[in-house]
Amino acid sequence: MTAITQARDMPERVNLWYKASTLALAEGLGPETTGMLDLVGKLAPEETASSRMAALRAGGEYFTYRPEQTLKLLERHDFDDSPDASVWKAMSLSDLGRHEEAVVEFAKGDSVIGSFPPAIQRRYALSHIASAIDLKDYTTARDLLAKIDPASLSANERARLDLLNALARDAAGHATDAVALLSNIVREDQGPVAAEATYRLVQLQRREGLITLDQGIDRLEQLAVSWRGDELELKTLRLLGQYSIERGNYRRAFEVMRVAEQVNPNSSTSRLMTDEMQSAFSQVFLDKKSSDLSPVQALSLYYDYRELTPSGRRGDAMVRKLADRLIDVDLLPQAASLLDYQVKNRLRGAARAQVAADLALVYLLDHRPDKAMYTLSTTRQASLPVAIERQRRTVEAKAMAESGNPDGALEVLQPLDGVEIARLKADILWSADRYADAGTAYERMLGPRWTDAMPLSDSEQLAILKAGISYTLAGDRMSVDRLRSKYTEKMAPTANGSAFDAVTGPIVASGSDFQGIVKSIADADTMKSFLADYRKRYLNVETGGDKPNMVLPADGAAAPKPTASNAPPDAGGTTNTG
Repeated sequence: MTAITQARDMPERVNLWYKASTLALAEGLGPETTGMLDLVGKLAPEETASSRMAALRAGGEYFTYRPEQTLKLLERHDFDDSPDASVWKAMSLSDLGRHEEAVVEFAKGDSVIGSFPPAIQRRYALSHIASAIDLKDYTTARDLLAKIDPASLSANERARLDLLNALARDAAGHATDAVALLSNIVREDQGPVAAEATYRLVQLQRREGLITLDQGIDRLEQLAVSWRGDELELKTLRLLGQYSIERGNYRRAFEVMRVAEQVNPNSSTSRLMTDEMQSAFSQVFLDKKSSDLSPVQALSLYYDYRELTPSGRRGDAMVRKLADRLIDVDLLPQAASLLDYQVKNRLRGAARAQVAADLALVYLLDHRPDKAMYTLSTTRQASLPVAIERQRRTVEAKAMAESGNPDGALEVLQPLDGVEIARLKADILWSADRYADAGTAYERMLGPRWTDAMPLSDSEQLAILKAGISYTLAGDRMSVDRLRSKYTEKMAPTANGSAFDAVTGPIVASGSDFQGIVKSIADADTMKSFLADYRKRYLNVETGGDKPNMVLPADGAAAPKPTASNAPPDAGGTTNTG
């Protein structure tokens, strides 16, 4: 320092500060190196753009645990073919987990690493071993381990070597040895190495069943609080998210995903975590994982993290199923809001027409047939798949009937057939007080059911009762007797047997028993059977591969078994196994 203060002129002073920063870097003193370079930049601003400054600062940033900054500083063209720059690139890429890229730079840096100071050589060797183990290149890892003299290492470097040996022992199938090594590192608390050892230890102990899921989550929560700002934090958050999903705490998993995106949205770990959380988010609504969530909780989770909604069929199906759950608890405005957003903002083509039918159904359930008709009319298309066209016609007919236009409804249904269509036609005639036609429609819908041994379903029993009532109200005694002869035996053991006997027996339509039964059936909302039919046929949505142009563009595995020729390196470099 005295020599610097006594320097004769500014160029000499700048050169002396450069020498001091080079000495600091040789000892692995990152903050001291960058601090001195800051002084150089103040004394000679033109130096801030020089290759010399960039190279030294890249090393300083690396030893300050900022590998991203190191790589950024070395992006200059004058470093493209520099083996010296490759030394820092290789170590930084390895620390970031980009091991395949790192080995390319290690191959370039090997030619010059011997000329670097010992502290940098040791760090280089440890990083090279880490990449080799990650890529299962155990031959290279073994050779590099053999060249390291543990006695020459600092306490932190010895801990790093123990960590690498733990990974190698685990890869060789010796999980107990790996746990012992990692536990010792954690106990000795050697800075960054201890943090990574904690992460690896939780992962390994959980895989081997040595700790519970809750214990693993608790330790990761502590690590996420105590270690911040680098790739290890992102890995910790990713594992915490995975464990939270396993626990069923989806909200916490999505929260830590957002934290990871704030730390470094461009990291491959952050992107992987986002993909995993998007998959988990859709599973909550599609794969019956939301059974423990109330519809209100599910809706809240959706609105808080709706950016995770996948595009295409899977996202479409997710929202449709969520809306269907809301219908179950009569949250019709909320269901309508979900589907309306899809129709107006996300979907186009056939998918838009299909979800518009769902939206129209919700409006029908909310006693707003006019709104249902408007929704269908504004999403009408000239050519649609047959299934979707059928779906829309079904809802449109129901809306027209609810609006007081039964003839128009029947006309819309005229090209269609099927059990649910026959039931809808009969219900439309019933609601319009056209009892002779309604009775015929209900009886025709049942077909030859009176001849087989299969018990009658609830919906079939209701149809038989409505047929009997319709014929009685129409004064068609012959049809009543025919119906009675067909179904007396099958209706007798059912809960509606006495009611059937009453409505088809020798009574007059004005009788009190008959009127009571009519009232009870009339009070049964035909919308319930319509909704049941609709769900059965149209809400059993597919979530397979997406079709193009359907959606607008949106604004620890088990250790590998080594082969004889590529066996993991022996843990001979271990310094303290505890």
